[in-house]
Amino acid sequence: MAVALAFSTWLVANHTTSSRGTPAAVSTTAATTTTTPSLPAAGVFQPVVLDAAELAAAARSFGQPLYWAGAAPGQGYELSRDDSGNTILRYLPAGVAAGDPQLRLVVATIPLADAFAKTEEFAKRPGNASIDLPDGWLAWYKKNRLTTVYLARPNLEYVVEIDDPSGQARQLVSSGRIRPIG
Repeated sequence: MAVALAFSTWLVANHTTSSRGTPAAVSTTAATTTTTPSLPAAGVFQPVVLDAAELAAAARSFGQPLYWAGAAPGQGYELSRDDSGNTILRYLPAGVAAGDPQLRLVVATIPLADAFAKTEEFAKRPGNASIDLPDGWLAWYKKNRLTTVYLARPNLEYVVEIDDPSGQARQLVSSGRIRPIG
């Protein structure tokens, strides 16, 4: 019960961060697509807008999975990492700078020990629903909040959180579009 309470508190705290799209400190400078920004392989970094090739290069350098909803032509990808190790990817229309306050599609990769067991537990709670997916993936969401879905898989120490203000999070998850970059 204590673990569930800790996970619930953690989800609420981290959901607030990622559903707004960025950590509290925000850079307003967008990266150019002619050079790949230097991103640390670990640790905190301010949001930076990347193109698909730069995003793939950054994902390879992290030494951990980074999930996304696939390429979106005409969009940039705002990438940031907070002090909890959450890696947050936000889809931005072309020309929109990092840190833009508008709610957008977010796919966050969140480190969590026993992620699958905790996901199973949350999926069974009253008011929540689950989706069994191929390859052992399990998704859960609150029935009264259709903009957010959480995914986990056995032996993966991460939860993937999808926030979509358009309400399409479940469709993205069910379609199989949420996958690691690279």
